[in-house]
Amino acid sequence: MPGDTLIICGAASNVCVHYTSAAAHQRDYHIKVVEDSCAGGSIEEHEAAMRQINYLQHGARINCEEALKIINE
Repeated sequence: MPGDTLIICGAASNVCVHYTSAAAHQRDYHIKVVEDSCAGGSIEEHEAAMRQINYLQHGARINCEEALKIINE
């Protein structure tokens, strides 16, 4: 359905990106997080946030190339 998917990226994957993803999930949006366009306080924090987001929605983790394909569909 058009408009039901959010593509998310940002500078604080373990804070802003994580909470934005969780809020969108709770509002029944499909979420896609461009993990190579995000950064956390550390590599470990970034990876933990990505795992948590993917736990909310399996397949939420994507890369830039995959994001561009979705955008161009």
